[in-house]
Amino acid sequence: MSFKISCSPHLAREGRSGLSNNLQFAPHPRSSFEKLANGCTADLSPSSSPNDGSPIHALEVIEYLAPGYLWDFWLAQHPIYGKVVLKLVLTSNYSCCRPEYDDYIPQNEIFEEALKQEEFYLGPLADLQGDIVPKYHGLYTSVEGGWYIAIMLEWAGYALGPRVIYLKEEWLQKVYEAYETLHLHGVMHSDLCTRHILVDDNHKIRLVSFRQSARKYLTDEDDVSVLMCEAVKLRVRIGMERIKDVDR
Repeated sequence: MSFKISCSPHLAREGRSGLSNNLQFAPHPRSSFEKLANGCTADLSPSSSPNDGSPIHALEVIEYLAPGYLWDFWLAQHPIYGKVVLKLVLTSNYSCCRPEYDDYIPQNEIFEEALKQEEFYLGPLADLQGDIVPKYHGLYTSVEGGWYIAIMLEWAGYALGPRVIYLKEEWLQKVYEAYETLHLHGVMHSDLCTRHILVDDNHKIRLVSFRQSARKYLTDEDDVSVLMCEAVKLRVRIGMERIKDVDR
């Protein structure tokens, strides 16, 4: 489902992604999302255009939310999906582009980063979309030159972090239950941080950022041990519990 950018008149043009009106995006040809959504198995064309008969929706970008290790995050309104977050990177100008950076990503590996996230959303996280993880709305590339890569997700609220916070018992239990559900679906989050734990408009915990995540199998004793270790780390780092109390 193609779309073009429509910037809100009061939008602050921040970040590295350099958004502009009428910038057009189409489903990336290596993305599986459109094929699954349409129930087909044929490969997508390299790009969509007004000439191929597919609708092009206007995506109204409302607000710049934050920068990430790779992506800029924008709040937007989609005519079908409603409020969404557009994760956007301009592959010629991105933050982790220098080899001396700890989180360095070569330009030719940017798409693989995006594809890994799609594989998690369409794989082990598929049943959790709209629940403890946002709904996934596709992987896109800009039509003109392909310099932009974008991921569209359901708007899932604001992060608890980035700073250290002290949660009441009620909220700690919600966080623990969200991670328990994630682990029971065989996913190790790996990046425990309050920036990646959101609270939506219905006061529900939602988890994001699966770039470092790993698939684990509940039938494998070693994998189960790894998931249990992450549960302990969660209680220590986020829950501020003493490790000797958690290990009892």
